[in-house]
Amino acid sequence: MKIGLLRHFKVKIELPKKVFISRNELSAWLEEYDKSDIEYGQVDLCSVLWKRCYSSDLIRCTKTAENVFNGKITTLQELREPNPILLFSRNYRLPIILWAVLAKIMQLISHRSIVDYKKQLASCLNKILTETDEDILIVSHDITMLYLKEELKRRGFKGVDFKHPSNGELFIFESS
Repeated sequence: MKIGLLRHFKVKIELPKKVFISRNELSAWLEEYDKSDIEYGQVDLCSVLWKRCYSSDLIRCTKTAENVFNGKITTLQELREPNPILLFSRNYRLPIILWAVLAKIMQLISHRSIVDYKKQLASCLNKILTETDEDILIVSHDITMLYLKEELKRRGFKGVDFKHPSNGELFIFESS
């Protein structure tokens, strides 16, 4: 059995123009990001005939899945990436790049909401794996792919290690 992890295509949205933005401004921008269209591209599916496709329910993932997979796509809210705004309780004014760095750090140091998110992903993967033993394509997000990779390896799947998948990049894991 093979599981392909595919990051969605690049989103068509510019970063905020202001140098310093508040948590509330970042939250508003993220809402717009979640609704924005994508830049379509090509994906090398590595000659695998994917039988099932699961996707985050956010538009950037569903449109990517529709572009690369011919067949029924199951959308799952559980495959959404964690909202970085939930990691911060204060309304600081910071540069957008610093917001991004802080969100990554919080995700990597296992903030309590991230621990819960990893459990949610493990449960979602259980559900997917009990539905089929066919080759599965999962279209999701950067950080979601990192956590799914960890969970697949914990379950004995073999695949390429990656740190930061590019948009439209596929990674294949195979059960041993």
